[in-house]
Amino acid sequence: MIETALILMIFLSLVLGMLDFGIAVYRNNVLSEAARQLARQAIVHGKLATLLGTWGPTTYNGHANDSNAIAVAVQPYLVGMDPASVTVAMTWPTSSTNNVGGTVRVTLTASYTPITTFIVNKSFTIQAISEMQIDH
Repeated sequence: MIETALILMIFLSLVLGMLDFGIAVYRNNVLSEAARQLARQAIVHGKLATLLGTWGPTTYNGHANDSNAIAVAVQPYLVGMDPASVTVAMTWPTSSTNNVGGTVRVTLTASYTPITTFIVNKSFTIQAISEMQIDH
């Protein structure tokens, strides 16, 4: 009975720790994919995008639940995450313009607090960065 209690505690801690780690990896993948998709949308919203509307070259910093067009564009890709917890930063690092041939950099940041606080009792910052060349 005592051996079962000791082994069961260790086993449950390992299982919960693995599930918690899996959730963190999933959220990291969601942020990475959302950053790529937002960067893909941003490269066609350059200086020549008359029908789509231009984005930039002013830096955008905000949350994914804002009403800004950039924040609205990233929301569908944040599957399983609260958009209010995701910070979106979009910059145009090369020459600070949205001309064709320049680049756009998207940075998504979120905080992750593990469920198993008895194993790890601190929050982690998950960040995804995607940079692409403006096409239009």
